[in-house]
Amino acid sequence: MALTLSALSVNAQVIKASFGIKGAGVGTMVSTTKDQTFSASVGGGGGAFFGLKLANFLGVQAEAIYAKQTINYNFEDYTDLAVYNGLQTYLLVPAVAQLWLGRSVALEVGIQKAIGKEETLHTQGNIPEEAIGLQDYDSYIAGINFNLGKVGVLDFRYLRGIPGTFSKGEIKDSITHGVQVSLGFRLFSSKKHLFK
Repeated sequence: MALTLSALSVNAQVIKASFGIKGAGVGTMVSTTKDQTFSASVGGGGGAFFGLKLANFLGVQAEAIYAKQTINYNFEDYTDLAVYNGLQTYLLVPAVAQLWLGRSVALEVGIQKAIGKEETLHTQGNIPEEAIGLQDYDSYIAGINFNLGKVGVLDFRYLRGIPGTFSKGEIKDSITHGVQVSLGFRLFSSKKHLFK
């Protein structure tokens, strides 16, 4: 027991920092309490990440990903079928806590802020202007992270929108569900001893 506590104490004094770039594929579905079909969007983007790892089993990571996604809503609760589609641009800012199960695999939980930057719209039918549109929203994150050697990083994440953060006009009380798959590469990494 003494040897185990001593080893943990030594490991806890070491902190590893890393910085890199990543590309991500994004898929999102919006469900709503209105009589509307589910709307799905796909897209992708790229950005950067910064991570810290302590004691070989605890970590945190923050990212900034600039992503573009298609949008496609089909409203069936109007006299005529109404269609709303186009392209949305978001800055995705996820922050996760990591539990490392060895050197290669980590479980992740956290939160993501999606900040709307730009939107291109095409509409058909009777759609009120205030019905839907570009807006910020927040999501919970659950995922798994894989180390691919010393440089590569592969992430699989499920995101569920936090209730009340994605609501506007006719899609009030709607919830987002998302999937992200990203591949990253560490450009810099270092290991520091906190106490000597």
